[in-house]
Amino acid sequence: MFTLVSVQGLTLFLLPVMFRTFGRTFGLSLGQEGQIQSFFYLGAMIALFSAGWITERLGVKRSSLVVFALIGAGSLTLALSQTYAIAKVGATLIGIGNQWVLAISSAIIAARFGHIRQKMYMWVMAVMSATASVGPVTLGYLLTRVDNWRMIFFSLAAALGLAGLALRRISGAELDAITTGKESSALSGRQLLSSPILWLIGFLVILDNLASGNLLAWTPRLFQLRHGADETRAGLLLTANTVGMLVGRILMGAFVSSKVSERILLGGCYAAGMVAYAVLLWVPSYPVGIAMMALQGAFLSAQAPTTYSLATHKFPARAAVAVPLVDAIGSIGGFSGPALLGWSAEHVGDLGTVMWIIPCMGLCLAAISLGWEYYDRWAGKRNSAPPAASAIGT
Repeated sequence: MFTLVSVQGLTLFLLPVMFRTFGRTFGLSLGQEGQIQSFFYLGAMIALFSAGWITERLGVKRSSLVVFALIGAGSLTLALSQTYAIAKVGATLIGIGNQWVLAISSAIIAARFGHIRQKMYMWVMAVMSATASVGPVTLGYLLTRVDNWRMIFFSLAAALGLAGLALRRISGAELDAITTGKESSALSGRQLLSSPILWLIGFLVILDNLASGNLLAWTPRLFQLRHGADETRAGLLLTANTVGMLVGRILMGAFVSSKVSERILLGGCYAAGMVAYAVLLWVPSYPVGIAMMALQGAFLSAQAPTTYSLATHKFPARAAVAVPLVDAIGSIGGFSGPALLGWSAEHVGDLGTVMWIIPCMGLCLAAISLGWEYYDRWAGKRNSAPPAASAIGT
């Protein structure tokens, strides 16, 4: 599982590093360069809606081989691409394989680590954060040393092919024994898709994307407008966020996970993260911005692990499907958020003013998460309370 998550992290942010190289190779405009990443996200969407169902039918081992095959095929397609259209096909295949991992890791955690699911999701996401930090830097270094970028992707495809063959040979009966969606208690596909709980968790992810997605998309631009930050200083804001997330997941995985319920941890951490981001918006200082980006990253690092853990807890027999589905529902916010905030900034005339939408969305998420937890506790106590004594005969 950790091998798959490492591959996922390494390949998560490779394509943005290639924008200028693709532009020179295929003669692209900036908009066309950005479409390469859009097709990666298209592939990710395809995986989120389909990988869980397929994993339930193929089993974890064979589904894991699909990950290596898809990312390897995508890398090979990029290496061989002679046209912009073929390059977009390669980006789509990499996106499908990258997000396919979520269905597999969810199935393994639900089947083998259900009693420590929160801790395992923290560690899994920490590994992904670590390798996601390494991948773009490594590719950038290779691009400055290797004259032919196609050889880099040829090598990546070959390495993934060898890794897939090794997995097929060395993995024993343990992976084959993991089955999902076959328990007698498992919900049918129709029951799962019609579950209000699934859609409520998905709505929390929509709010997260409207908050954290816009935060990542627009904070560097805000500092360029406010403080004249160049690309390097603007990029450091995102680096601070990534480092904060890695540290946050390590610390929470070691000291907090499994001691606090998912909804309490999600709501509390998100509220704290939004307070940190409000300080960033309130205090016009680049050093404060760097510090607050790291701090809110540490707090918001709880979002994905707690959301996945909550979905696994609510749908243990269908975790391979349910966990990717809540991300798929949440992608509504990811796709619409940055464009809507940009349009609002144009209408209002000031990006900084509109950015206050971000903590508003985040605090709404925190309130719903905490309110849901305390409602369930209240309902549970009410249902378990002994009936009141009859007034007759007393």
